[in-house]
Amino acid sequence: NAGLELYALEAEVLGINRALIKNTPLDSAIKKILCLVDVGVKSTTISMVDKGFVKQSYSFAFNSSQIKNQTGVLDVKTAFAPLVAEIKGVFESFLKQEKIEVEALYLTGGVADLPGLKEFLQESLKKNVLIPNGFFGIGYNPILDKKLKEMAPSFSAALGVALGGLEH
Repeated sequence: NAGLELYALEAEVLGINRALIKNTPLDSAIKKILCLVDVGVKSTTISMVDKGFVKQSYSFAFNSSQIKNQTGVLDVKTAFAPLVAEIKGVFESFLKQEKIEVEALYLTGGVADLPGLKEFLQESLKKNVLIPNGFFGIGYNPILDKKLKEMAPSFSAALGVALGGLEH
């Protein structure tokens, strides 16, 4: 009814990849095998990225709403043990199929900055875990810097989709 025409559809992971991998201060990240973990409101997506391109992507029913609503006061180890198990399975499968080891994990989504989560994942997975700022490289008033860094994990997909519109 608004008179809008559909321009494009794409999987969220492609937008997240655009925002976090190709728009990152870690230039060497594009050369690595990375795992993107997006813990969303409805599901979690684990994606394997090789040299900046999404090779594999898996979604499953682990979500931030379930953690916040069912767990109450969070015990990170208990609440996120199913996520760790799923990520380990994806790592093993990727290594078996591609014969390549995952080098680092990028964590995004609304719970990415939950106290203790990054450290728990690093310890459990024995990988470097980063929470990249998707707003890096985008011009904005410096007064917004702190707030945008806090918000960045929640807006990775939206930011990536917006950046995709600028590429055309």
